[in-house]
This record gives sequence, structure tokens and C-alpha cells, in this order.
Amino acid sequence: MGRAGTGRLGRTLTRKGMVMIQLIAFIYGIVVLITGRFSLGKGRAAVGTPARIAGLVLVVTPILGFALGMMLAAMNVGLPQVAFLGLDLVMLVGSLAVAFMIASKAVKAQESGAATNPYGTPAA
Repeated sequence: MGRAGTGRLGRTLTRKGMVMIQLIAFIYGIVVLITGRFSLGKGRAAVGTPARIAGLVLVVTPILGFALGMMLAAMNVGLPQVAFLGLDLVMLVGSLAVAFMIASKAVKAQESGAATNPYGTPAA
């Protein structure tokens, strides 16, 4: 018996899991782009332009990851499949972190009622 997740079935499940998570993030990004509302839980949500920017980050990242993976595969770099999985994981976690940081900063600005936009410059 080998370690869990080291066999062919484990790799397949891991790849399928990554694809599902990326698909969910992509669909949520499209919903955020359409509605302009990025929910952070506990009744907190970013609305408007910052929410749409966060949604755009979630939509663009899987497309960039796919393009980068295809480019690396076409160059025949010789990377193992685990490297591609790691690249996808880093891009996914990074995009989720950036999207949530954008949305949470917008929510903090909305809650404080300050006369500045989420990026710290005075509102017009």
C-alpha cells in the first residue's frame, strides 16, 4: 500500500479537484462582474467597481493559467505534471487572496464612511 494521493487515482482526483475549484471561482467571478456584489460573509459585501475588479481577477486567472500551461507544454520544458499542478495552485490561491483583499478593503472603506475611495485617494 502506498501513501494516499500518490497513485494514479490520487493524481486524477487532485487534478479534477483543482479544475472544479477553478471553475467555481471562474463562475463566481462572472456572477460578481454581472451583479457588482462580492460577498465576504457575515452580511458584509463589497459593491460597485471594487467588487467588479475582484470578480475580474477571478475570471482572468484561470485563463492566464491555461495559457501559461499551454505555453510551457509547447516549449517542451520537461516539467513534471506536479509542477503544472503547483503552478495552478499558486495562481488560484494568489488570485483568491487578491480578490478578497480588494473586496475587504472596499468593505472597510464603505463601513467607515470615509470620503476616500478603496485605494486611499480622495473621492471626487
